[in-house]
Amino acid sequence: MGVRVGSGQGAVLIDLDQHPVLRSLNMEQEDWRWEDVFAADGQSRQAALGLIERIGDEEADRRAAEAIRLHDGYHPKHNPSGVDLDACPVCGREAFSADGQDDLGMDQGPGRCLVCGYERSPGLSDYLAAMAYYEVRWADD
Repeated sequence: MGVRVGSGQGAVLIDLDQHPVLRSLNMEQEDWRWEDVFAADGQSRQAALGLIERIGDEEADRRAAEAIRLHDGYHPKHNPSGVDLDACPVCGREAFSADGQDDLGMDQGPGRCLVCGYERSPGLSDYLAAMAYYEVRWADD
């Protein structure tokens, strides 16, 4: 463990945190990161619910039908890395367009609902994928 000269007190504390007895700052930073991810997701959900309320069911259904045409889903030749539309966790319509697969392959990729505008961030995608992965692993026991 070395102390960086001229790198500021924060860097020194992070260096000290690498000691096995002290490892708590990294966990604290991780907690702050998740708080930010969940707060942003809450805001996205609220905005999406507000939009659904404003546009009504008829317009939402029209947008869901249009989402099928707009979405560039999986195709073995033209888009092998694409994913199919999924149900939106906010409006429930098959209109969630993921930008791609999550890192664990658990169908929790980041993206946006083409009906209500709900956006799943890469951070939340990582969290949801990890939770889905753990559920699968725990079911194996």
